[in-house]
Amino acid sequence: MGWIVALSVIGILIAMFIFARALVIWRRKRAGKEVKRPRKIKLKKKKEEKPLRNQNGKLDTKGSYCDVVDKYLYRKELKLFVLISKILPKGYIVFPKVGVDTILEPVGSHVLYDSIRDRYVDLVIFDLETMKPRLVIDIFDGSIGDEQLETEAPEVIEALKSAELPIVPIKVKTSYTPEELKEPIMAILEPKPDEEESEPENINS
Repeated sequence: MGWIVALSVIGILIAMFIFARALVIWRRKRAGKEVKRPRKIKLKKKKEEKPLRNQNGKLDTKGSYCDVVDKYLYRKELKLFVLISKILPKGYIVFPKVGVDTILEPVGSHVLYDSIRDRYVDLVIFDLETMKPRLVIDIFDGSIGDEQLETEAPEVIEALKSAELPIVPIKVKTSYTPEELKEPIMAILEPKPDEEESEPENINS
């Protein structure tokens, strides 16, 4: 009879435990709390870098209205770009900030090419039909940090000369006349033929 009493006590204890657990769950549900379940382990994804935004939430572009380092075109460069675009005859087009590696290619040794392939030149005039570069325009104002190309990057000058690509230096000024810009450019693009030598007059004997 003793083991029957023992089993009865164990059964009562189990029933009380189940009842107490059910009561707790019921109270949690009644209070609006969800029963906690084991959470699945998730691998954290690497956060993608978000582009910089200004205070209005819009994307910011490089550069500004003042001359800064990361500006695509400085005012002085933009001014000359517009003026030269206007004076160019049909059949030619000018592009700003052209990579040296897009207009030159190595022949034989790559030493010189590798030293200047990441450099840019201010303006390049192309033949519109063939898109072959015809001349490079170097814009400078003579100040420290904006010197003439032959002083700032002599290796670029050497590379351009080796490719027989002419260079026209233009110093920054407050204003320009169309003639002073057009003359050195057209002297290279469309040089005038040499004046024909006059034939000696026949002297009749």
